[in-house]
Parts: sequence; structure tokens; C-alpha cells
Amino acid sequence: MNQPIKLLCTPQPLPDESFMGYIIRLSQENRCESLIWIFKLANIKTNPPNNKSNKLTETDYGNLSALTGLTINALKLLSFEVVESVAAACNAPHCQDTGREEIS
Repeated sequence: MNQPIKLLCTPQPLPDESFMGYIIRLSQENRCESLIWIFKLANIKTNPPNNKSNKLTETDYGNLSALTGLTINALKLLSFEVVESVAAACNAPHCQDTGREEIS
């Protein structure tokens, strides 16, 4: 039985770090030639998720979680997916117009 791969360097996300920022830093700290290697190691079949048509699946989050040691929720918080789902459920006019809540 194959053991799941786990990266040697698995830093915690920085407080203001985005999902892709974390993936870039993770790939640099693990001496990967490209951030695509992180996605390949996590068996993620899509290109780096940089737009709404390229969202990660639950399986993708699970694979990335196993690779990094972060929880699925922590990874989702980095991707702003939680914020988007909250904004989509909001009935306030500013959420309906832009799909996101404005930060005051």
C-alpha cells in the first residue's frame, strides 16, 4: 500500500496570504522548479485555480490537505471560497451587484 506523499517543508499560511501566494511559497520552500509540481503531487488535474471556472473539488482539497498537513477548511479560507459562498447567500444590494461584500 502506498503512503500518501507529504512535503518536507509545510509552513503555516501567513495571516494575509492568498491561496496562490501560499502555493508559490510552498513550492519555493520545497525547492520545486515550478508551482505546478505542487498540484501534480496533490494529483490535481486542473491548471492552477486562478479563476472561477477552475475551482478545486473536495477531492483536490483533500489531496492538498494530505500533502501540506493543513486542514481542508484552512485551505478553503486561503482560496476565499468561503467568502464567495457567504456573499452569494447575502441578499444585500452590494452583494448582489458584485458577488462580494465590500470591506469597510
